[in-house]
Amino acid sequence: MTLRPIRVLAIVGVLLISAQLSLAVDERREAVERWWSTWGEKMKAELAALPEQGRHAFRDALVACSLYADEYDSDPYRAECRRAVKFFVRRLDAAGGRWPI
Repeated sequence: MTLRPIRVLAIVGVLLISAQLSLAVDERREAVERWWSTWGEKMKAELAALPEQGRHAFRDALVACSLYADEYDSDPYRAECRRAVKFFVRRLDAAGGRWPI
C-alpha cells in the first residue's frame, strides 16, 4: 500500500508549522497559535499513535527543520531537513500508510 498524498501533506504541514513557531513574531505567532489551538490536540493524538520508529523519525525531522528555520540560508541545514523529512515519509510508507493522519 502506498502513502496517500494527503497524509504526506499533513505530515509536512506539521513540520512547517513547527518551524513557523520557531520563527514567528507578533501577528504571525498569534496566527500560528490560533491554528495550533484548533489542530494541535488532534496532531498530538495522531503523533502519539505513531509507532516508536515513526515518532523518532518525526522528532529527528522536526529538529533538523527547526535548525534550518534558524539558519535558513544554510545549505547543509536545508539538505538535512529534506533528508530527515524524506526518511520520515519513507518510514510512514513502509508501515503501509496505516498511520491515521
